[in-house]
Amino acid sequence: MGFLDKIKAGMRKTREVFSGRMDTLVESYTELDDDFYDDLSDILIMADVGMVTTELAVGRLREKCQKEKIGDPVKARSALKDILVDILQAEPMKLESPMVILVIGVNGVGKTTSIGKLASRMKAMGRRVTI
Repeated sequence: MGFLDKIKAGMRKTREVFSGRMDTLVESYTELDDDFYDDLSDILIMADVGMVTTELAVGRLREKCQKEKIGDPVKARSALKDILVDILQAEPMKLESPMVILVIGVNGVGKTTSIGKLASRMKAMGRRVTI
């Protein structure tokens, strides 16, 4: 198994869990209310999207659904995909030196793996990293 295959295999479980939770969310609601958005926020946070990005995405989704009169959770899910793509294509975070990154989360959500990935990326950029 090559390096890229290992990465794909590792991400498969995360993708399946996230997709399953999104499916359950869409099936559980018939309208977009505060509980829907709260549950969506929980799902995004558990998927390591991050608090700031989650708040941004859910806020944009609320606005889009109100503006375009989207009331169906299935259509809201599709709109969320577009919003997340827009956020991912935004300008990358500016890295200043020195920098401290604080990682907080409950047990078993992938903090250590994420820290390793961040450290590896920083090293590849020529940065000195201390964990």
